[in-house]
Amino acid sequence: MNKIRTRPMTIRADVAALKSRPHDRPTHEIVEEINSDFKKTSDACVVFHSYYEDVTQDILTRFLVPMAERVDLVFTTPNIMDRRLFENSRTYFPKKMYILKTENRGRDIRPFLLAYRFIAENEYEVACKIHTKKSPHLVDGDFWRTEILNSLLESPKRADEIIRRFLQDEALGLAVPRNSLMDLSVPKLNMGNRFWLDELLTRIGEVGQLGRYEFDFPAGSMFWFRIRSLGKLLDTNFVGLDEFEAESGQLDGALQHAIERMACLLVEKSGFKTETLPFDVDVNAGTKIGRRKKTAGNDKGSGSRYMAKTAIMVAGMHRSGTSAVTRVLSLMGCRLPGTLMKQSSGNNEAGFWESLPIMHLNDDILASAGSSWSDWRAFDPAWYTSPVADEFRERARAVLESEYGDSRLFVLKDPRICRLLPFWIEAAKGFGAEPLVVAPVRNPLDVAASLEVRDRIDPSVGHLVWLRHVLDAESASRDVKRAWLRYEQLLSNPWPLVDRLGDELGVSWPKRTSIDAEFEVDSFLAHELHHHRSEDANLHVNPKVSPWIRSSFQIFDRWAQGRVRKADIAALNRIKSAFDVTAPVFGRIIAVSQKMLTERDERIEEAGRALAERGRRIN
Repeated sequence: MNKIRTRPMTIRADVAALKSRPHDRPTHEIVEEINSDFKKTSDACVVFHSYYEDVTQDILTRFLVPMAERVDLVFTTPNIMDRRLFENSRTYFPKKMYILKTENRGRDIRPFLLAYRFIAENEYEVACKIHTKKSPHLVDGDFWRTEILNSLLESPKRADEIIRRFLQDEALGLAVPRNSLMDLSVPKLNMGNRFWLDELLTRIGEVGQLGRYEFDFPAGSMFWFRIRSLGKLLDTNFVGLDEFEAESGQLDGALQHAIERMACLLVEKSGFKTETLPFDVDVNAGTKIGRRKKTAGNDKGSGSRYMAKTAIMVAGMHRSGTSAVTRVLSLMGCRLPGTLMKQSSGNNEAGFWESLPIMHLNDDILASAGSSWSDWRAFDPAWYTSPVADEFRERARAVLESEYGDSRLFVLKDPRICRLLPFWIEAAKGFGAEPLVVAPVRNPLDVAASLEVRDRIDPSVGHLVWLRHVLDAESASRDVKRAWLRYEQLLSNPWPLVDRLGDELGVSWPKRTSIDAEFEVDSFLAHELHHHRSEDANLHVNPKVSPWIRSSFQIFDRWAQGRVRKADIAALNRIKSAFDVTAPVFGRIIAVSQKMLTERDERIEEAGRALAERGRRIN
C-alpha cells in the first residue's frame, strides 16, 4: 500500500466567494458544481451516509471538519439537503468532496455499495464508513452513535494512528469500534435475518455456515476498512442493487440487515483480518476475527452487554390469554407490577395481572400519535423522533422504577405493548433489564368473537386488529430472545410449556420445583374461562378471513409448536409490507363505517330506553 497522500490546507471560509454566488441557486446545481470540482487528494477517505439532516451537521462539525486535512469525503444521501450544508461542507473539503444522490432504499448499506464502486474506481486504499445512525426505536440511540464515532474519529491523532496501522499491517482488513463486535450465532441476532443470510452465504459458497452463523459482525455498521478487503461487494452475483426491499421502516429481516452482519466474514474470505479499536497489541499479533471458534467459555447468552435484570414482556393480542400467561409466570417467580388493574366481573374474572400506570402510559402514547388500542393501522415510526417521544421515555423510566423497583426478574404485560414493542424494549434496556418476549397466540376467530362481545367491535375489524398486533409484535422482537405459544397449550398441559419457555428464553424459574406454586398454577388454570373456541380448520375455510390472516396464523401456530421454516420471515415481511401499504387506504373508510354503526347502535339504545320509560309511565 502506498503512503497516504495529504495536502496541507487552512480551514477557513472564503466569505467573498460565498457572497458572490446567488443565494437562491437550486441544491442540485450546487451538487453538480461540487462534483465537477472533485479531485482525489488522499489515499484515505470517509464514506458518510446522511439521512438525518440535524445529525449530519453535528457529525460534520464534531468529527469530520477536524479530519479535513487528512481525508477526502464521499457523501451519500437520499434527501435534498439544505444547500447551505453542502456549501459549508465544501468550505472545509474544497475540491475533495463528492456527493452521490441515492434512493431511500437499503438504509446506509445500498448507498454504501454505490460509494464503494466510486472509491474503488478512484483507487483509494483505506476508508472509514459512517452514517447518521439515529435509531429512533432505541432509548439510547444518540449515545450509541456518539460512542461509535468517538471510537473511529475521536481526533486527527486517532485517524493518523488507524491509517498508520493499515500502512504497517498488510493483513488488516477491518478496524471496528470498541464493544461493537457481536456473535451472530446467538439466535436472537440471526433469527430475523436467516432468509437473506442463508441466501448470501450460499452465493459465496459458505453452505457450512447455514443455520450456524458462527462469525462476528460490528453492530452499528460503522468501521475503518481496507478497500480490497470488501471486494466481494463489487460482485453483482453476490448482491444486486435492485434486490433491496422498498423502505417500510424495517427494524430487521431486510437485505441490508444481512449484509451488515457479514462484514467480518467477507473480510476473512478475502484473506484479511478484523481488529477492534483502540489498537492495543503488536502489529503482528492482531487477532483474526471472522468465523467464531466456539469454546466452553464462549458466552452465547445475549450477544450484548450484561444486564443485571430480566424483563419478560408478554406481547400478545387482546383476548389471547395474556393474563393467564402472566399469572403463571408470576407464580413461577416473576415479580408482578406494584399497581395491578382491578378484576372485572364478566371480563377477566381471574384478574388482568397488569400495571394500571403502564396501561395508562400506553394509552397516552397511542393517543399522542393519533392512534388507539383498536387501531389496525401501523404506528407512525416518525413518532419516535418527535419531541413528545422524549417525554414518554422519561415517564417509562419512572414507571418501571415505581412498579418494579430493584426486582431482578419481572413480568410486564399489556396487549398494547405489541404495537409499542420497540419503545418498551429500549425502555427495559435503559432500566438495566434484558428484554425477553413471550408471545401468546390465539385463533383470530375466537379473538374477534370475544372483542365483539366485550367491545362491540365487528369481527371483520377484530381480525384486522389481531393481524396488526401479531405482525408488529413479531417484527419488533426479532433482536431479542422470544418464545411463542398457543393459549390452548397453557390450558391443556402447562408444565411442558413452562419448561420450554424457560429453555427458549434462557431463564431458570425460581419456583419451578415448588409444590405450592404447582398447586397454585393448576388451581388457577382450572378456573380459567375459555368462552370462545373455534377449530383451526374453520379459519382456513372462512371466506370472510383474509389470506394474510390465515397465513400469519399458520406461521405462528407452527412456531408455537417449535416448527420454524426458513421462508417464514420472508412471508411475514411480505404480508406486513402489503398490510402497511393498504391500511391507510381503507382505514378511513372502515373507521367512518364503524362510527356510523356505533352511532346507529346508540340511537337504538336511546330509543329502547325511551320506550321503556314510556311503558313505566303507562303502567
